[in-house]
Amino acid sequence: MNYLLNNWSVDPFLVVAVLVVAWHEAGLRRLARRSRPQRSRQRRWRSAVFYAGLAVALLAVESPIDYWAGDYFFVHMIQHLLLMFAVPSLIAAGAPWQPLLAALPARLDRAATRGVLAGGWSRPLRAASGFLLRPWVSVALFNAVMIAWHVPALFDWGEGNQAVHVWLLHGSFLAAGLLFWLQYVPSPPFRRRMPLTSRAAALLATNGVMVMLAMALSIFSRASVYPVYGRLPGVTLPPFADQQVGASILWVCGDFWALPTMIVIIRQIAGRDGGLSATLDRGLRRTPARWPQPRPAAGLTPDRRLATMASRWIGAAAGAIAVIVVAALVTVVAAGRRHDAALGGQRPAGIPAGISLPTINLMGLSPVPGRAAPGFRLTDQGGTTLALSSLRGKVVVLNFMDPHCTDICPLVSREFVDAQHDLGKAAGQVVFAAVNVNQYFNRVSDVAAFSDEHQLSSIPSWHFFTGPANSLQAAWSGYGVAVAAPSPNADIVHTSVMYFIGPDGRERYIAMPMTDHTPSGTAYLPPGQITAWGRGIAQVAGSLVP
Repeated sequence: MNYLLNNWSVDPFLVVAVLVVAWHEAGLRRLARRSRPQRSRQRRWRSAVFYAGLAVALLAVESPIDYWAGDYFFVHMIQHLLLMFAVPSLIAAGAPWQPLLAALPARLDRAATRGVLAGGWSRPLRAASGFLLRPWVSVALFNAVMIAWHVPALFDWGEGNQAVHVWLLHGSFLAAGLLFWLQYVPSPPFRRRMPLTSRAAALLATNGVMVMLAMALSIFSRASVYPVYGRLPGVTLPPFADQQVGASILWVCGDFWALPTMIVIIRQIAGRDGGLSATLDRGLRRTPARWPQPRPAAGLTPDRRLATMASRWIGAAAGAIAVIVVAALVTVVAAGRRHDAALGGQRPAGIPAGISLPTINLMGLSPVPGRAAPGFRLTDQGGTTLALSSLRGKVVVLNFMDPHCTDICPLVSREFVDAQHDLGKAAGQVVFAAVNVNQYFNRVSDVAAFSDEHQLSSIPSWHFFTGPANSLQAAWSGYGVAVAAPSPNADIVHTSVMYFIGPDGRERYIAMPMTDHTPSGTAYLPPGQITAWGRGIAQVAGSLVP
């Protein structure tokens, strides 16, 4: 159970969700005072569906699903399906628009409604929303967003930049999903303008795109196409196998949504305009045979029949959500157990025999495919501009540091100094380097001051690289380092990762520097662990010396 109870995060979306629920409830109470009890009950039923959509969104971005999505592609795929299918379809079915508008102060409510519907200032807004809500525009946008974010370059960009990942990637998934499902799910006051046959065709086309995308990631691929998942320590599932599992989830879970939606569409076609045969005749431009038309069931108005079918669709969708959520929880547990096994008693293959298992576990050490280390050309603390390729022939221990960091970077600096002493005669064959992760303090003087303050300048082969923001960002992206730097005065949050690069310029091992904190929040590691880290760095680097 610890895999489900631990690793929850506090995302700003939680505050947004709480405020939206409170605002929505205020609108429901105001509408209830001027509506019939039956209409109020309908809105209350829809509000439950809307709140379920918000709950699923919180599950996707704050639960262990979000935590393990950084390690496993197939968990990331489950998160994407929740954000593109479950959340927007439930929000659309919940139709929160009128209650949210009604919560405005009385005069502002009417003024806002008139302004949005007929005001001159809102004309561009109405034109843009009208264009985006055109049926085939919504469908095309949904498919374009789905395909674009699975292109390796964009996928790695989203993984390497937290702001892009949270606001652009997740935001586009939600927005495109909502536009798409508004074409299928009744969500007053929006009108579904797409004919039933076009809905069926669009659904088949979208499902076809999902199948082709899944095939591109599995059947038509021979290796992992996402480099970011090949750089993670403690992950025993091979990257390509992880990708194949994710492709299977995309393939199968997509059908969970296409099938019930298609059933509802077919039933709607069968219940109006002469049924399926007449629809096919019109599609083939034939004159339909004059068969007796079925009479509506007694006591069921067209609106009631539509509501009944909508409730069945929502029931089927809820079942699909349950399947996806259960699958997500099961995979989270499985991923956690594999991760613990990798960092526990099982010795990862490919680690030099001279490095003990406790040291491996302490460093989170794991081998990586021997691919060429991504190159960069930056300036070090002495003002010398170097390319990474100029260090060929020597072992490079590469880390990523903030020159204004007071947390883990000073501890890693002490580990580097210890490692340089522990290397002994081999120290001349090892280069210790770091890339600046603080784009606001990227001057040579910034990295020079940090190097002097933490005795890194005592290492003859030390290089603290810095440069223009775009050059730094390219280096971060190349090594899968995520950096969140909202402002010059905010703390820099970044991936703490250490690469061991062989004399041939190819990546060999990766480690994950760690730290504990005192009750006051000060970064701390026991001296014994710092010493063990330094010894471990020296052992790994020394094993690569020719």
